[in-house]
Amino acid sequence: LWTFSKSVVIPHGTNEDGNAPLQPIWLTCTEENPNQAEVLVVIGDLKPSYIHTFEKALILRNNWPIEIIQWAKAQGEFTLWIEQLTGQWEKHS
Repeated sequence: LWTFSKSVVIPHGTNEDGNAPLQPIWLTCTEENPNQAEVLVVIGDLKPSYIHTFEKALILRNNWPIEIIQWAKAQGEFTLWIEQLTGQWEKHS
């Protein structure tokens, strides 16, 4: 989880681990930001109400139903990138 090379794991934690302010990545299913993160990564159909408190938000989905696109656009600046079969990301207009 959270690897960016074969020999290094990026530190991350959950409520069970504690020490939230010391964790660069905080994994949670609740609306909280105990490590004062600037980037929020949302997975699935979640629509967090506190998205405005982050500098950037990434919404990761396999497909984009219209209601999620409408919600994301209502949050402000919105750019949709779609992963291609090759693994490359393409900006969608």
